[in-house]
Amino acid sequence: MPNNNGRKWPLPATEVYAHPIYGTISRSNFALNHPDEEMIRHRGMFVAWSMDGTKVLASAATGRELMAEVHRLNLGTDDCIIDRIPDDG
Repeated sequence: MPNNNGRKWPLPATEVYAHPIYGTISRSNFALNHPDEEMIRHRGMFVAWSMDGTKVLASAATGRELMAEVHRLNLGTDDCIIDRIPDDG
């Protein structure tokens, strides 16, 4: 079960909102629903999140390596969302 970082419930996997300058924005909340220790473990890596954002299905140092692992696991675009966890967070 993900750590909700002090919240009583997890944030939705993604949010779409209207930004006054940039227009419609889609934001991933996956990292906010996971404990810091897990995010540190994947820092700087490309990850394949489950569609609900509760699990890291695969991770790799490069996008090419991640895509090879996603293909090996037979995951499709309906199974995961590809993202990169920044080096600094």
